[in-house]
Amino acid sequence: MSRTMLIACLTLSLSVASAEPVLLKGIPRARWDRAYGPVAILHAALSGMGCRMSYDELLVASGAAFRMSWRPGQFDWGVIGFYQQDPLAVGGAAAGAQVERRQFATVGEAYDAAVAAIDAGRPVIAWTNALVEWQIICGYDAATHTLFRRTIYTSDQPEQCPAEALKSCSGSYSDGPYELWLLDYDATKPQPKLDWPFIIANALRLARWDDADRYRGFFVCGESAYYSWATDLRNSTLYQKWPLPGRMSWSHAALLEESRGAVARLLRANTGVHAGLAQAALLYEDEATLFGQVQKTLCGGARLSVPEATKVAEEYVKDAKIRETCADLIEQALAKDKAARAALTTALKDLAPDLLPVENAQPAPQ
Repeated sequence: MSRTMLIACLTLSLSVASAEPVLLKGIPRARWDRAYGPVAILHAALSGMGCRMSYDELLVASGAAFRMSWRPGQFDWGVIGFYQQDPLAVGGAAAGAQVERRQFATVGEAYDAAVAAIDAGRPVIAWTNALVEWQIICGYDAATHTLFRRTIYTSDQPEQCPAEALKSCSGSYSDGPYELWLLDYDATKPQPKLDWPFIIANALRLARWDDADRYRGFFVCGESAYYSWATDLRNSTLYQKWPLPGRMSWSHAALLEESRGAVARLLRANTGVHAGLAQAALLYEDEATLFGQVQKTLCGGARLSVPEATKVAEEYVKDAKIRETCADLIEQALAKDKAARAALTTALKDLAPDLLPVENAQPAPQ
Protein backbone atom coordinates (compact mmCIF):
# COMPACT_ATOMS: atom_id res chain seq x y z
CA MET A 1 0.00 0.00 0.00
CA SER A 2 1.39 3.41 -0.95
CA ARG A 3 2.11 6.00 1.73
CA THR A 4 -0.61 8.29 0.32
CA MET A 5 -3.25 5.56 0.44
CA LEU A 6 -2.20 4.55 3.97
CA ILE A 7 -2.58 8.14 5.19
CA ALA A 8 -6.00 8.37 3.52
CA CYS A 9 -7.19 5.17 5.20
CA LEU A 10 -5.92 6.28 8.62
CA THR A 11 -7.60 9.66 8.17
CA LEU A 12 -10.90 7.99 7.28
CA SER A 13 -10.65 5.64 10.27
CA LEU A 14 -9.97 8.52 12.65
CA SER A 15 -12.85 10.49 11.13
CA VAL A 16 -15.32 7.62 11.69
CA ALA A 17 -14.02 6.94 15.19
CA SER A 18 -14.39 10.57 16.22
CA ALA A 19 -17.77 11.16 14.57
CA GLU A 20 -20.58 12.11 16.90
CA PRO A 21 -23.71 9.91 16.99
CA VAL A 22 -26.52 11.12 14.72
CA LEU A 23 -29.98 11.31 16.30
CA LEU A 24 -33.13 12.67 14.66
CA LYS A 25 -34.93 15.30 16.70
CA GLY A 26 -38.65 15.34 17.40
CA ILE A 27 -39.42 11.62 17.13
CA PRO A 28 -41.82 10.96 20.05
CA ARG A 29 -41.97 7.86 22.15
CA ALA A 30 -44.54 5.35 20.92
CA ARG A 31 -47.06 4.97 23.73
CA TRP A 32 -46.85 1.62 25.49
CA ASP A 33 -50.60 1.60 26.25
CA ARG A 34 -51.42 1.46 22.55
CA ALA A 35 -51.49 -2.24 21.92
CA TYR A 36 -51.35 -2.15 18.13
CA GLY A 37 -47.57 -2.13 17.84
CA PRO A 38 -47.05 -1.33 14.15
CA VAL A 39 -49.72 1.38 14.12
CA ALA A 40 -48.40 2.97 17.34
CA ILE A 41 -44.88 2.97 15.88
CA LEU A 42 -46.05 4.35 12.51
CA HIS A 43 -48.03 7.09 14.25
CA ALA A 44 -45.02 8.14 16.33
CA ALA A 45 -42.69 8.09 13.32
CA LEU A 46 -45.04 10.10 11.09
CA SER A 47 -45.82 12.53 13.93
CA GLY A 48 -42.10 13.24 14.17
CA MET A 49 -42.12 13.98 10.44
CA GLY A 50 -44.97 16.49 10.79
CA CYS A 51 -48.02 14.32 10.08
CA ARG A 52 -51.16 15.47 11.91
CA MET A 53 -53.24 12.30 11.57
CA SER A 54 -54.46 11.06 14.95
CA TYR A 55 -53.82 7.57 16.30
CA ASP A 56 -57.51 6.64 16.00
CA GLU A 57 -57.57 7.84 12.40
CA LEU A 58 -54.45 5.84 11.54
CA LEU A 59 -55.74 2.74 13.34
CA VAL A 60 -58.99 2.84 11.35
CA ALA A 61 -57.54 3.95 8.01
CA SER A 62 -54.88 1.21 8.15
CA GLY A 63 -57.56 -1.47 8.56
CA ALA A 64 -55.98 -2.64 11.84
CA ALA A 65 -59.04 -1.49 13.81
CA PHE A 66 -61.20 -4.04 11.97
CA ARG A 67 -58.85 -7.01 12.26
CA MET A 68 -59.86 -10.31 13.85
CA SER A 69 -57.90 -13.54 13.71
CA TRP A 70 -57.47 -16.83 15.52
CA ARG A 71 -55.46 -20.01 15.14
CA PRO A 72 -57.91 -22.91 15.53
CA GLY A 73 -57.09 -25.40 18.22
CA GLN A 74 -54.38 -23.25 19.76
CA PHE A 75 -54.07 -20.35 22.16
CA ASP A 76 -51.35 -18.92 19.93
CA TRP A 77 -49.86 -15.53 20.80
CA GLY A 78 -49.27 -15.08 17.08
CA VAL A 79 -52.82 -13.77 16.66
CA ILE A 80 -51.85 -10.70 18.69
CA GLY A 81 -49.39 -9.61 16.03
CA PHE A 82 -51.07 -11.03 12.93
CA TYR A 83 -52.47 -8.59 10.38
CA GLN A 84 -54.34 -9.59 7.24
CA GLN A 85 -52.67 -6.75 5.34
CA ASP A 86 -49.64 -4.58 6.01
CA PRO A 87 -50.94 -1.79 8.29
CA LEU A 88 -47.82 0.28 7.62
CA ALA A 89 -48.40 0.37 3.87
CA VAL A 90 -52.17 0.93 4.06
CA GLY A 91 -51.99 3.39 6.96
CA GLY A 92 -49.05 5.25 5.48
CA ALA A 93 -50.85 5.74 2.17
CA ALA A 94 -53.93 7.06 4.00
CA ALA A 95 -51.74 9.57 5.85
CA GLY A 96 -50.14 10.79 2.62
CA ALA A 97 -46.80 9.10 3.28
CA GLN A 98 -44.72 6.89 1.05
CA VAL A 99 -43.85 3.57 2.70
CA GLU A 100 -41.40 1.24 0.99
CA ARG A 101 -40.82 -2.21 2.46
CA ARG A 102 -37.36 -3.52 1.57
CA GLN A 103 -35.43 -6.65 2.46
CA PHE A 104 -31.66 -6.95 2.55
CA ALA A 105 -29.39 -9.98 2.34
CA THR A 106 -26.88 -8.73 4.91
CA VAL A 107 -26.89 -6.64 8.04
CA GLY A 108 -24.40 -4.29 6.41
CA GLU A 109 -26.77 -3.48 3.56
CA ALA A 110 -29.66 -2.89 5.95
CA TYR A 111 -27.50 -0.71 8.22
CA ASP A 112 -26.31 1.40 5.29
CA ALA A 113 -29.91 1.91 4.11
CA ALA A 114 -30.99 2.98 7.59
CA VAL A 115 -28.05 5.39 7.87
CA ALA A 116 -28.83 6.90 4.45
CA ALA A 117 -32.47 7.48 5.44
CA ILE A 118 -31.52 9.06 8.77
CA ASP A 119 -28.95 11.31 7.06
CA ALA A 120 -31.84 12.47 4.84
CA GLY A 121 -33.87 13.27 7.97
CA ARG A 122 -36.20 10.27 7.74
CA PRO A 123 -36.68 7.60 10.43
CA VAL A 124 -37.17 3.99 9.41
CA ILE A 125 -39.27 1.21 10.90
CA ALA A 126 -38.09 -2.33 11.61
CA TRP A 127 -39.58 -5.46 13.13
CA THR A 128 -37.28 -7.55 15.25
CA ASN A 129 -37.50 -10.22 17.94
CA ALA A 130 -40.70 -11.09 19.82
CA LEU A 131 -39.71 -9.04 22.88
CA VAL A 132 -39.16 -5.66 21.27
CA GLU A 133 -41.14 -6.24 18.07
CA TRP A 134 -41.79 -2.95 16.23
CA GLN A 135 -39.25 -0.16 16.46
CA ILE A 136 -38.41 3.23 15.02
CA ILE A 137 -34.77 3.53 13.99
CA CYS A 138 -34.03 7.20 14.59
CA GLY A 139 -30.26 7.45 14.87
CA TYR A 140 -26.90 5.76 14.55
CA ASP A 141 -23.36 5.77 15.87
CA ALA A 142 -20.89 5.09 13.06
CA ALA A 143 -18.01 4.62 15.50
CA THR A 144 -19.65 1.59 17.11
CA HIS A 145 -21.79 0.52 14.14
CA THR A 146 -24.89 0.70 16.33
CA LEU A 147 -28.33 2.24 16.03
CA PHE A 148 -30.73 4.22 18.20
CA ARG A 149 -34.34 3.13 18.38
CA ARG A 150 -37.67 3.86 20.00
CA THR A 151 -40.15 1.11 20.86
CA ILE A 152 -43.32 0.98 22.93
CA TYR A 153 -41.12 -0.30 25.77
CA THR A 154 -38.31 2.28 25.79
CA SER A 155 -38.25 5.28 28.11
CA ASP A 156 -38.32 8.92 27.04
CA GLN A 157 -34.82 8.58 25.58
CA PRO A 158 -34.00 6.39 22.56
CA GLU A 159 -31.98 3.30 23.39
CA GLN A 160 -28.84 2.14 21.62
CA CYS A 161 -28.97 -1.27 19.95
CA PRO A 162 -26.80 -3.43 17.67
CA ALA A 163 -27.30 -3.44 13.92
CA GLU A 164 -28.59 -7.02 14.27
CA ALA A 165 -31.80 -5.46 15.61
CA LEU A 166 -32.75 -5.02 11.94
CA LYS A 167 -33.25 -8.79 11.56
CA SER A 168 -36.93 -9.30 10.89
CA CYS A 169 -39.48 -11.61 12.46
CA SER A 170 -41.18 -12.01 9.10
CA GLY A 171 -38.88 -14.92 8.38
CA SER A 172 -38.11 -16.95 11.49
CA TYR A 173 -36.83 -15.81 14.85
CA SER A 174 -33.34 -17.09 14.08
CA ASP A 175 -32.71 -16.42 10.41
CA GLY A 176 -35.22 -13.84 9.22
CA PRO A 177 -34.23 -11.36 6.51
CA TYR A 178 -33.00 -7.88 7.29
CA GLU A 179 -36.05 -5.76 6.63
CA LEU A 180 -36.91 -2.08 6.79
CA TRP A 181 -39.91 0.11 6.10
CA LEU A 182 -38.50 3.30 4.54
CA LEU A 183 -40.66 6.39 5.09
CA ASP A 184 -41.08 9.64 3.22
CA TYR A 185 -43.53 12.38 4.16
CA ASP A 186 -43.92 15.95 2.96
CA ALA A 187 -45.35 18.01 5.82
CA THR A 188 -45.82 21.02 3.54
CA LYS A 189 -48.61 19.30 1.62
CA PRO A 190 -52.22 19.32 2.91
CA GLN A 191 -53.16 16.37 5.12
CA PRO A 192 -55.30 13.94 3.06
CA LYS A 193 -58.89 13.53 4.18
CA LEU A 194 -60.08 10.12 5.28
CA ASP A 195 -61.25 8.05 2.32
CA TRP A 196 -64.45 6.68 3.86
CA PRO A 197 -65.57 4.56 0.88
CA PHE A 198 -62.19 2.79 0.90
CA ILE A 199 -62.19 2.43 4.71
CA ILE A 200 -65.68 0.90 4.71
CA ALA A 201 -64.96 -1.42 1.77
CA ASN A 202 -61.75 -2.56 3.46
CA ALA A 203 -63.58 -3.22 6.74
CA LEU A 204 -66.12 -5.40 4.92
CA ARG A 205 -63.36 -7.25 3.09
CA LEU A 206 -61.37 -7.96 6.26
CA ALA A 207 -64.45 -9.37 8.01
CA ARG A 208 -65.14 -11.81 5.16
CA TRP A 209 -61.49 -12.62 4.49
CA ASP A 210 -61.15 -15.42 1.96
CA ASP A 211 -59.59 -18.44 3.65
CA ALA A 212 -57.96 -19.43 0.36
CA ASP A 213 -55.02 -17.10 0.95
CA ARG A 214 -51.47 -17.92 2.01
CA TYR A 215 -52.45 -18.27 5.70
CA ARG A 216 -54.93 -21.06 5.03
CA GLY A 217 -54.55 -23.84 7.57
CA PHE A 218 -52.79 -21.51 9.97
CA PHE A 219 -54.98 -18.54 10.90
CA VAL A 220 -58.66 -17.94 10.33
CA CYS A 221 -59.78 -14.34 10.01
CA GLY A 222 -62.90 -12.23 10.23
CA GLU A 223 -66.15 -13.92 11.25
CA SER A 224 -64.58 -17.39 11.38
CA ALA A 225 -62.14 -16.22 14.04
CA TYR A 226 -64.93 -15.29 16.50
CA TYR A 227 -66.44 -18.77 16.21
CA SER A 228 -63.07 -20.49 16.45
CA TRP A 229 -62.07 -18.57 19.60
CA ALA A 230 -65.39 -19.33 21.30
CA THR A 231 -65.14 -23.01 20.33
CA ASP A 232 -61.64 -23.33 21.74
CA LEU A 233 -62.67 -21.72 25.04
CA ARG A 234 -65.50 -24.23 25.39
CA ASN A 235 -63.12 -27.16 24.87
CA SER A 236 -62.69 -28.71 28.30
CA THR A 237 -59.09 -29.87 27.77
CA LEU A 238 -57.61 -27.77 24.97
CA TYR A 239 -56.72 -24.78 27.14
CA GLN A 240 -54.60 -27.02 29.36
CA LYS A 241 -52.26 -27.82 26.47
CA TRP A 242 -51.11 -24.25 25.93
CA PRO A 243 -49.11 -21.89 28.14
CA LEU A 244 -50.96 -18.86 29.47
CA PRO A 245 -54.34 -19.29 27.70
CA GLY A 246 -56.00 -16.90 30.15
CA ARG A 247 -53.43 -14.18 29.63
CA MET A 248 -53.55 -14.67 25.86
CA SER A 249 -57.37 -14.43 25.73
CA TRP A 250 -57.35 -11.39 28.02
CA SER A 251 -54.75 -9.65 25.84
CA HIS A 252 -56.64 -10.45 22.64
CA ALA A 253 -59.86 -9.06 24.12
CA ALA A 254 -57.98 -5.90 25.21
CA LEU A 255 -56.75 -5.37 21.65
CA LEU A 256 -60.25 -5.75 20.28
CA GLU A 257 -61.77 -3.42 22.87
CA GLU A 258 -59.21 -0.78 21.89
CA SER A 259 -59.73 -1.19 18.17
CA ARG A 260 -63.53 -1.32 18.11
CA GLY A 261 -63.61 1.65 20.49
CA ALA A 262 -61.43 3.62 18.07
CA VAL A 263 -63.81 2.76 15.21
CA ALA A 264 -66.81 3.91 17.26
CA ARG A 265 -65.18 7.23 18.19
CA LEU A 266 -64.12 8.01 14.64
CA LEU A 267 -67.45 7.04 13.08
CA ARG A 268 -69.26 9.20 15.62
CA ALA A 269 -67.05 12.15 14.68
CA ASN A 270 -67.84 11.70 10.99
CA THR A 271 -71.60 11.08 10.95
CA GLY A 272 -71.97 13.82 8.34
CA VAL A 273 -70.52 11.42 5.77
CA HIS A 274 -73.60 9.18 5.98
CA ALA A 275 -76.29 8.39 8.56
CA GLY A 276 -75.17 4.75 8.52
CA LEU A 277 -71.95 5.73 10.28
CA ALA A 278 -73.86 6.85 13.37
CA GLN A 279 -75.69 3.53 13.58
CA ALA A 280 -72.46 1.57 13.07
CA ALA A 281 -70.73 3.65 15.77
CA LEU A 282 -73.26 2.57 18.40
CA LEU A 283 -72.84 -1.08 17.44
CA TYR A 284 -69.04 -0.98 17.47
CA GLU A 285 -69.23 0.73 20.87
CA ASP A 286 -71.37 -2.18 22.10
CA GLU A 287 -68.84 -4.63 20.67
CA ALA A 288 -66.00 -2.87 22.46
CA THR A 289 -67.99 -3.07 25.71
CA LEU A 290 -68.46 -6.81 25.25
CA PHE A 291 -64.73 -7.35 24.80
CA GLY A 292 -64.23 -5.31 27.96
CA GLN A 293 -66.58 -7.74 29.70
CA VAL A 294 -64.48 -10.66 28.46
CA GLN A 295 -61.51 -9.10 30.23
CA LYS A 296 -63.49 -8.53 33.44
CA THR A 297 -64.84 -12.10 33.37
CA LEU A 298 -61.30 -13.45 33.16
CA CYS A 299 -60.42 -11.30 36.19
CA GLY A 300 -63.31 -12.30 38.44
CA GLY A 301 -65.45 -9.29 37.50
CA ALA A 302 -62.77 -6.65 38.11
CA ARG A 303 -61.00 -4.24 35.79
CA LEU A 304 -57.33 -4.76 36.61
CA SER A 305 -54.04 -3.36 35.36
CA VAL A 306 -52.12 -5.35 32.78
CA PRO A 307 -49.67 -6.97 35.25
CA GLU A 308 -52.48 -7.89 37.66
CA ALA A 309 -54.87 -9.11 34.98
CA THR A 310 -52.38 -11.35 33.25
CA LYS A 311 -51.70 -13.13 36.54
CA VAL A 312 -55.26 -13.78 37.73
CA ALA A 313 -56.60 -14.66 34.27
CA GLU A 314 -54.64 -17.92 34.37
CA GLU A 315 -56.62 -19.03 37.42
CA TYR A 316 -60.05 -17.96 36.21
CA VAL A 317 -59.65 -19.58 32.78
CA LYS A 318 -59.59 -22.97 34.50
CA ASP A 319 -63.26 -22.53 35.44
CA ALA A 320 -65.58 -24.01 32.79
CA LYS A 321 -68.32 -21.49 33.63
CA ILE A 322 -65.90 -18.60 33.14
CA ARG A 323 -64.82 -19.94 29.76
CA GLU A 324 -68.46 -20.48 28.72
CA THR A 325 -69.33 -16.91 29.70
CA CYS A 326 -66.40 -15.61 27.68
CA ALA A 327 -67.42 -17.69 24.66
CA ASP A 328 -70.97 -16.31 24.88
CA LEU A 329 -69.64 -12.74 25.06
CA ILE A 330 -67.45 -13.32 21.99
CA GLU A 331 -70.45 -14.60 20.02
CA GLN A 332 -72.47 -11.57 21.14
CA ALA A 333 -69.59 -9.37 19.95
CA LEU A 334 -69.78 -11.06 16.55
CA ALA A 335 -73.50 -10.28 16.33
CA LYS A 336 -72.75 -6.60 17.02
CA ASP A 337 -69.94 -6.62 14.48
CA LYS A 338 -72.20 -8.11 11.79
CA ALA A 339 -74.91 -5.54 12.52
CA ALA A 340 -72.34 -2.72 12.33
CA ARG A 341 -71.12 -4.01 8.99
CA ALA A 342 -74.69 -4.13 7.71
CA ALA A 343 -74.99 -0.42 8.53
CA LEU A 344 -71.67 0.26 6.79
CA THR A 345 -72.83 -1.74 3.77
CA THR A 346 -75.89 0.48 3.48
CA ALA A 347 -73.64 3.53 3.61
CA LEU A 348 -71.29 2.14 0.97
CA LYS A 349 -74.20 1.43 -1.39
CA ASP A 350 -74.87 5.17 -1.39
CA LEU A 351 -71.29 6.41 -1.29
CA ALA A 352 -69.50 4.08 -3.73
CA PRO A 353 -71.54 1.06 -4.83
CA ASP A 354 -68.73 -0.07 -7.14
CA LEU A 355 -66.61 -0.81 -4.04
CA LEU A 356 -69.09 -3.27 -2.52
CA PRO A 357 -67.46 -6.67 -1.94
CA VAL A 358 -68.46 -9.40 -4.34
CA GLU A 359 -70.64 -11.89 -2.48
CA ASN A 360 -69.94 -15.60 -2.88
CA ALA A 361 -66.76 -14.96 -4.82
CA GLN A 362 -64.85 -18.06 -5.89
CA PRO A 363 -61.73 -18.83 -3.88
CA ALA A 364 -58.46 -17.75 -5.39
CA PRO A 365 -56.57 -20.58 -7.14
CA GLN A 366 -54.01 -22.34 -4.98
